[in-house]
Amino acid sequence: MFTKDSVLYRQINQAGQADYDLSVSSGLVADLVQAGLLVAHTEVGGAGFGKDSNRYKIIRPQLVPFVSYPYEWTFVQLKSAALTTLAVLKQAIKHGMILKDASAYNIQFIGNEPVFIDTLSFATYQAGEPWEGYKQFCEHFIAPLALAHYTSANILTLQQANIDGIALDLAVRLLPKKARWQRGLLTHLYWHNAAQKKYQPGGEALAQKPKQRKMSRLALEGLIASLERTVKKLSPPKVKTQWGDYYSFTNY
Repeated sequence: MFTKDSVLYRQINQAGQADYDLSVSSGLVADLVQAGLLVAHTEVGGAGFGKDSNRYKIIRPQLVPFVSYPYEWTFVQLKSAALTTLAVLKQAIKHGMILKDASAYNIQFIGNEPVFIDTLSFATYQAGEPWEGYKQFCEHFIAPLALAHYTSANILTLQQANIDGIALDLAVRLLPKKARWQRGLLTHLYWHNAAQKKYQPGGEALAQKPKQRKMSRLALEGLIASLERTVKKLSPPKVKTQWGDYYSFTNY
């Protein structure tokens, strides 16, 4: 990303040519923009930008009028951003592509609508490959939403000190025991964390090289559906305030 004469541009390098071309030729970008899920962009010529042998194209993305960050969002905003990320991922798979990552910072709000802003986050889908963004999605969305659901929405500010997401092991330590009874959280936080710990330094299976399991497209779609159900089941914590029952109990 760079600016020239106060205009924002993004350079696509030669390494990203194949993925970018497929995202455009497959109709993925057009469909996402039409659905309001992706910021629009226009391609511009290379004249006036100097020589760069590594450059493939330069695009001019639509400007987001106000930039906000996940740790500033409400529970509902973070939940909407999570569902938007999954909606973009589902569309990508239909067009033979997949998201490289699942960062909450790839989402911005235009008005009150969440929009995906990372035009170059799409990669060609390889049959049998798992989704590399799964862990990041759980840390950026599932973990903070679950913690807020069971404690307080104020805990979402924890993301400011953990911009790479709330680590799974921290999340499972902070969550109450009853959170295990929520099947989605059991799968995507507790079991996921146990699998991660098994192969981290000091883990019992460190000497073993973890086998890269194949994931069929059907299994991948099942994973996405499970993540979507889990997010939808999480609701904002109920908070009693002085104004909550104003019309029922407050009088002069």
